[in-house]
Amino acid sequence: MVFWKNNAWDKRIPHPNEINVQVMLALAHGAKGIFYYNLFSYSNNNETHDGLLDFNYNPTTRYTKIKDEITPRLKGALGDKLLKLNYTGEYLQTKKLNGTLINHDNIDFIDVEDADDATTYNYHVGVFENLNGADDKYFMIINLLCGETESKTVRCSLFAPNYANVVVINIGKNYEETFIMNEGIGFTNTIPPGEGYLYQVVPVIRYGGELLTDETISTANNTLKGTLRIPTSIELTINKPYVIKEDIFIETEGKLTVGVGGELILDGGKVRGERWEDIFYINQNQTHPKLLWSVNREYSNPIRYNIWRKKNTQSYEKIVVINDKNITEYTDTDTEIILGEEQANQITA
Repeated sequence: MVFWKNNAWDKRIPHPNEINVQVMLALAHGAKGIFYYNLFSYSNNNETHDGLLDFNYNPTTRYTKIKDEITPRLKGALGDKLLKLNYTGEYLQTKKLNGTLINHDNIDFIDVEDADDATTYNYHVGVFENLNGADDKYFMIINLLCGETESKTVRCSLFAPNYANVVVINIGKNYEETFIMNEGIGFTNTIPPGEGYLYQVVPVIRYGGELLTDETISTANNTLKGTLRIPTSIELTINKPYVIKEDIFIETEGKLTVGVGGELILDGGKVRGERWEDIFYINQNQTHPKLLWSVNREYSNPIRYNIWRKKNTQSYEKIVVINDKNITEYTDTDTEIILGEEQANQITA
């Protein structure tokens, strides 16, 4: 890590932000570890140049930058996440070098520009992938400018996975926002001089968050790995098996519907809600319909559940009484779900 002036033998000590941008650029191209060689302090032509420690072995601003800012990020959320990702080899870079514009872009799902002045440049974007999740996308944006006042506000436009609700997360920072995909994804963020931010772009139905519009589970192999909220007037329809490892929380008059072929598979997660009457659904991915609901905690007195069914009749008939309020499921073995072509003897229940 050596910088030079015009005279190649007259070394220049890097500014702390320049040390930071070197690290971020290495990370944006898939580096899995950062090592520092000793940068000794020295004198040349009666000038003193400090390394990470000065001649008296006291910390400099460069040492402080590494110890107090870079290292905690590498050992924290940023470093943990990057170790689990694979650099795709795709990157976008726009910079001016000695007045010459250098532009490289082989990324197909993101566009980046300066939010204040589209004619300004000097940013770099690297793309990562999660080998265990095709719809789990990542990109890292770096501000190549290192002057103390050269923060950049960038505008990002994304072409994200084909889901109705998509969340963008700045890993290790306080930014998380959900977008409706058919309205487009666009956001701005200010990046300090020499800094780099790693963003995750994921569907809400897989990684949690709050639905902003109706969503349908229409493909297999979907697993919920974070808490999901269904707000008022929003509906989540499940037409394929859906494994939930974290909770689904239904707000008042939010709606959870399990269609034919759909099934909620509880694998550590639960369905909860503000109102008992909103937490009811029917799994329809089996031979017989399976009714599931939540414990009614609004009443302290002993209660029972009556289950009624209308099947080829004008009115409902009571088919079972459950006297234990902690029992929260019932399979109607007298009713068979028929998938595929309509049958001559089928009855709608």
